[in-house]
Amino acid sequence: MMEKKLVAVSYFPVLCAVLVMVIMGCASTKPETEKTSAGYIADTGLLEVRNETSVPMALFAGHVERGIFLGVISSFGVQRFDIAKIPDIPRKGAFILRTASEEAYRQKAGHLSEEDVVYTALVVYDLDAPENKAQVSIPKKIDSTQKYSVYVSNNSPYILELRLDNPTGEKIAALPPFQQNMMLWLSPDERGLPYQFFPVYVHVDSRTTEIKSFVIDPNIRGSRVEPTSGGDYVQMLNFDAPRSSGMEDSCIVLFGE
Repeated sequence: MMEKKLVAVSYFPVLCAVLVMVIMGCASTKPETEKTSAGYIADTGLLEVRNETSVPMALFAGHVERGIFLGVISSFGVQRFDIAKIPDIPRKGAFILRTASEEAYRQKAGHLSEEDVVYTALVVYDLDAPENKAQVSIPKKIDSTQKYSVYVSNNSPYILELRLDNPTGEKIAALPPFQQNMMLWLSPDERGLPYQFFPVYVHVDSRTTEIKSFVIDPNIRGSRVEPTSGGDYVQMLNFDAPRSSGMEDSCIVLFGE
């Protein structure tokens, strides 16, 4: 049997550069929330999700194992969710929105694991400012069949937002601080070219929810990687922490992690 080889790309920070305006957050907590049914769909909801894929998606706030099931969004659909109804959710805060295919959700009777997640996005909200809607788009490039992937690790105390083509490009994933070997499910580029990934570090102030995002010197030019189907090579991206900026202690705690 041919031995599987790992192709790893590491990035070692030197200094902070290029401030980027992004909507994002940092760190984690573990609320005691039981599995809930989808009672969060509402026309006036604070969270708006657009599904650009061809399959319906099941949405969760935080880790899917915690069972905070928001509901299902149809293929190519737009749906709002009233996240204020989530038990124990702080008035201001942030969480990682995780999505899995509705098919996987039905097949496993809602008992999903991290392996079923096909897309992640950061949601920053303020329940006392309902005029500020949180918006997320599930990109059509996401591989809901879970055939092609890239492994991604975030070795920093910040949330890491992965973008395509440039530091303000399409959001393709969000990783909590220190998450290791997350599988990013991504269909091959239609042109047959590798994707160019840009990691953006995100800080959300725990008191004000003010957002600051930045990239660092080694990542300014991005990294070209092609998703693989698990043959002889597994593509891996490792992103290390920036030098201390003094913001780490004020980083917001992610709900549902």
